Amino acid sequence: MKTFLLFSILLSAITLPVIGELTVEDIEKIDAKIQASETRIREDFGEKIQAVDKQMNSNFSWIKFFLTIIAAIVGIPQIIVVWRSRKDKAHEQEIEELRNEVEILKQQRIVNP
Repeated sequence: MKTFLLFSILLSAITLPVIGELTVEDIEKIDAKIQASETRIREDFGEKIQAVDKQMNSNFSWIKFFLTIIAAIVGIPQIIVVWRSRKDKAHEQEIEELRNEVEILKQQRIVNP
C-alpha cells in the first residue's frame, strides 16, 4: 500500500506541470487547427453536395426520358384512335346521305315507274 501511495505521489508530481493553463499561443494554435479542419470539412462537404447534385441531375434526365417514352407509347395510339373516329364519323355521314338519296330515288321510282 505504501508503494502504491508513493507511486501515486510521484506520478502526480510529474503530471503537475501538465495541468497548467493554456497560453495565448496555445489557443492560437488550437484555433488554427480548428480553422483548417473547418475548411477541409467545408471542401469535402461541398464536393459531396456536387456529387449528389450531379447524380440527381442524371437521375432526373433519365426520368424525363422514360416519361417521354411512356407519353409517346400512350399518346400516339390515342391520337390514332381520335383521328380514326373522326374519319369514321365523316364516313357515317356520307353513308347516311347516300341512304337518304337512295330512299328518295326509290320513292321517285315507286311514284313514277
